[in-house]
Amino acid sequence: MKNPRRQTDLDIALLIDTACQWTRHLIVGINRYKSMLASPWNLLVEPHGSADVLHLPHGWKGDGVIADIRFPDMAQELAGCGLPVVNVSDAVLPDAPDFPRVCIDRKAACELAVEHFTERGFTHFAYIDLAGNEWDRETHRYFIEALRKVGIGECASYEAQNRAWGAPDWSIDIDALGAWLRSLPKPVAIFSWSVGREVIHACRRVGIKVPEEVALLLLAYDEIFSEVGHVPISGIVHAWEEIGYQAAERLGRLLAGKRIPARERRTRIPPVGVRTRQSTDTLAITNPVITSALGYIRENAGRALLVDEVAQHAGVSRRKLERHFLHVMGRTPADQIRHVQVERAKALLSGTNRPIPEVAEAAGFASPEYMATVFRKTLGLTPLKYRKKLHAQT
Repeated sequence: MKNPRRQTDLDIALLIDTACQWTRHLIVGINRYKSMLASPWNLLVEPHGSADVLHLPHGWKGDGVIADIRFPDMAQELAGCGLPVVNVSDAVLPDAPDFPRVCIDRKAACELAVEHFTERGFTHFAYIDLAGNEWDRETHRYFIEALRKVGIGECASYEAQNRAWGAPDWSIDIDALGAWLRSLPKPVAIFSWSVGREVIHACRRVGIKVPEEVALLLLAYDEIFSEVGHVPISGIVHAWEEIGYQAAERLGRLLAGKRIPARERRTRIPPVGVRTRQSTDTLAITNPVITSALGYIRENAGRALLVDEVAQHAGVSRRKLERHFLHVMGRTPADQIRHVQVERAKALLSGTNRPIPEVAEAAGFASPEYMATVFRKTLGLTPLKYRKKLHAQT
């Protein structure tokens, strides 16, 4: 291995899929760390697709590697290169070398997906396994575990048959997928790694409404791919830039001859949240009192809203409304009002540059101070810190 303390430029190979918007945010995070160094890094990266098996050039004499290690052969090759390596993939590779790893937290993402669906009232769930590998099967297990935590024991599943690795998503059998979708109880919430546009296509072909009958959430949100289908697709937003930054920081320590402590060798970064688009922008609740109240809250949460006012709109007493909410939603009407206000404030904080007082007013909070109190209680940080954290991670 080359001397890690030399003061000349260091050549760092990035073996990363660059086809997706979110993977490019990894590189942004790596570059952010690089910009802070006294000894510059030369980041060596080439355009690659998700199906490409990435390799170091034969005989390459570099200094370190940050890699999205998805295949055993790639892991073994990097183990033999004699260079510091940090892995940014959470792919399941039995008996693979134990490189330091910084990656998404799929378990937390599955729990967030279940929360996203259940707060919309869904009781029927399904998972689509496109890849048919251990990574996708493990994601499926995490999703089932998250459902069981909230008392849901049933989850339908669909596994694409006879698909070669690297085959495009559109090669899936749309007719078979459509038949399966038609067989599911409705309304149903579907979670998947990819195949978002294919699910939308299959639904259109067999006359299923999205999101009213089928709601779809993807494990990783990609702004561009979300918008190109007939229905914009919701997805989980991960802290890709933070993952890239932390991976680069660990590589920096290795290049300086330092060891990575055991507690930091596998770092899973939790998701930032869900980017809600049309594919999950619905409610799957049949209770007419709750449906009426939720609609009224969603329409009026941009102002100071009282529970008594909601009860009057729903045509019941406040006490009866609270009983309905606790039975169906597991929360009080006041909790729901605050939840919708927080979600509205989060959207304004992430999607606009409006000052905090304006955000508080637009989200229906009585004052910026009260919004800050609610944010600290529910999210553990102030609105300003939430905005800064989100902008740093996405």
